[in-house]
Amino acid sequence: MEIASQPFRIRATVAGRARRHVPDHFPVRADRSVTVVNVKPA
Repeated sequence: MEIASQPFRIRATVAGRARRHVPDHFPVRADRSVTVVNVKPA
């Protein structure tokens, strides 16, 4: 497994609009599936 931590920006176009997000962590598994992890206080 690989893990990318900040700073790391995801960019995408959704419904014709440019979007961006900086997740806290971005694990990439051996099968190349990913998870976006945002850590927030309770």
